Amino acid sequence: MSKIIISFYKLFLFLLLFNFTKAMDGHLFLSPVANILEPRIGAIFELSVKKLRLDIGTSVDLLEFKTGENSIMRIGTDFFTLSRLRSEGNMKFPVETADYFFGINSTAKGIVFGYDYSARLRLAHISSHIVDGMANDTILKVEPFVYSREFAELIGAVNINDIRFYAGLTYVFSRQPKITNSLIPQLGFDSRIKINNFMDFCIGYDLRLTGLDNTYSALHSFVAGTDILITGDTCIRLFLSVVEGKSIHGMFYKNNESFKGIGFQVVY
Repeated sequence: MSKIIISFYKLFLFLLLFNFTKAMDGHLFLSPVANILEPRIGAIFELSVKKLRLDIGTSVDLLEFKTGENSIMRIGTDFFTLSRLRSEGNMKFPVETADYFFGINSTAKGIVFGYDYSARLRLAHISSHIVDGMANDTILKVEPFVYSREFAELIGAVNINDIRFYAGLTYVFSRQPKITNSLIPQLGFDSRIKINNFMDFCIGYDLRLTGLDNTYSALHSFVAGTDILITGDTCIRLFLSVVEGKSIHGMFYKNNESFKGIGFQVVY
């Protein structure tokens, strides 16, 4: 992880040679609606069993650089957790597992061949942990182990009419366990359609290929819902989420998952 920090520190010093300003409000690269590894503030309640996913975190654009007549670039950071909880009634939600993500990013936006494009490069670390909600008295129900990845992820997107299409590739250059694949291709689309001055319809689909020992399997993620404007650029998203494939949580990376739930998210 220290190599990641040093590399971005060098890049940061290099970019200081150019004119820069404090990044404006909002994000240059909007998080793909259905992409699982994105910072969110919200929760998803699973429909078939008494479990829920709690996402806590954010992405912040820090500095902005003018890179051309129709293009700009920003430097930012990401910090978030993905947690799986169990519902036991009476507002009790024991936490079973948590995945911690942090890193730095560079985003760009502009116009090419008459189309709006955007891109994001992330250098990040993610680790997964068993939490005491998986324990029965003093005995863990699952044997914990080290799950850790350092990686570079590049996603490029182009807007065609009201739909954004994107494709990306993740290169995992340091990982435990070693049997997880080092290359993770990804593609998807999302769209936000204005209903009225206070509500938008949003939809997204994301496909990534994950695997073990150089064999791959598909991880599908689908989201559809409505964004309800609260104030300024802040809204509440109410949505349906469907996830099919290997578990998104590192402690259960070998397990197949079929997740259908309803959720809410603060979007800003």
